Amino acid sequence: MNSASGRRGLAKAPAKDTLATQFRAQLSELMRTCASTDCHYIRCINPNSLKTRRLLERPRVQQQLQCSGVTDAVRVMRAAYPSRLPHAVFAERFGALGRTRTGVGRSGREW
Repeated sequence: MNSASGRRGLAKAPAKDTLATQFRAQLSELMRTCASTDCHYIRCINPNSLKTRRLLERPRVQQQLQCSGVTDAVRVMRAAYPSRLPHAVFAERFGALGRTRTGVGRSGREW
């Protein structure tokens, strides 16, 4: 028994990653993925519940567009705000979040 602390000499548990450390690791992984891919998305809209041609259920289509975020994206574009940034511009603005102390990103590239 250790007389100074009143406890037996137990080994400390390994320190867990903090939330900030986990976020930085996930952000770095996302940046690597974004840098290595060229993504394009296609949103499929189901026009009716009967799965027949030439039948359009407007409330159903509107709900799908709202749930997928299309209507909000159109609203942002109409307000003349950019909805997408080129990767180079994004990296310039937010690259500091993924930098190490040396100024070089974890992928080995300098921002």
